[in-house]
Amino acid sequence: MLERGETERTRPSRERRVNAPRPRPEVLALGDHRGTLATLLRAVRAAGARAFSVASVDGARTHYLVRGHLDLLVIAPDTSPPIAAEVADAIWAINPEVEVVVFGRTLLRGSSLARLHRIPDLHATSRAGLGALRRHLTTRCTPELGT
Repeated sequence: MLERGETERTRPSRERRVNAPRPRPEVLALGDHRGTLATLLRAVRAAGARAFSVASVDGARTHYLVRGHLDLLVIAPDTSPPIAAEVADAIWAINPEVEVVVFGRTLLRGSSLARLHRIPDLHATSRAGLGALRRHLTTRCTPELGT
């Protein structure tokens, strides 16, 4: 049934509404080492996401507030523990639904939230570590990419 003022031509088809492309997920990588961050960003982009990097709490907060959205925060193992905790707390204070992936066992040690995924024994730039990150991204943040 057409709504008032609609014609068959102006009415969006059901198929177009159902199959509308979803926005690419937003991923923010936090770390101190440029080489590690570059490798993480390449892996995230290869998985079909938009990737950005920051090295500080202010940078992460500013990025989130300017972009207005974030699906995944990736914390590299070279990040200092206080910075990692502050960034995660700042992001979760704005949006507690943001997923966080942490490489290593020491970062965010006291956090046990459902949105925290730890990759404890793999280095962030290893093939296995990057594969684990891509799997997390495609299964948890964007299930439609995994199909």
